[in-house]
Amino acid sequence: MQDSSGTTDTTAPRTDPYAPPASHPTDGGGPASESPRNIVVAWERMRIQYNLILLLPGLVVLILYVAGNSMPMAVAIPGALVTALAANVCYFAGSISEFFVCALLNTPEHPSYRKTAYIAGIVLSLVVFGIVSLPGAMMAF
Repeated sequence: MQDSSGTTDTTAPRTDPYAPPASHPTDGGGPASESPRNIVVAWERMRIQYNLILLLPGLVVLILYVAGNSMPMAVAIPGALVTALAANVCYFAGSISEFFVCALLNTPEHPSYRKTAYIAGIVLSLVVFGIVSLPGAMMAF
């Protein structure tokens, strides 16, 4: 900025119009501002366990379909991959639902909800998987 003598004043603060807004003073910038990241990290750590739990029944159904000659391997494997992808898309609903619960309860994280939603999601996945897959696999014999 130039003053009346024509020299540039370098002490005046410059504002960056593209800078992100500062956090709200009541925000504190503490753990609550990290909660979305913590929620995502916690759910992603549990994803491997979720996939391993669903892997065993998935392999059993895949073997039943192929062994019963009701489905060629070239069709069974892509079908299994699509099923695994769909299960992981549904798994994402867990972290999304925890975001909503935390927003509604105004808490940074809710580990007890996370555990309950995770277990309920596994049970629901196994039930849906059983209802959709097992009757067809059992009819092969």
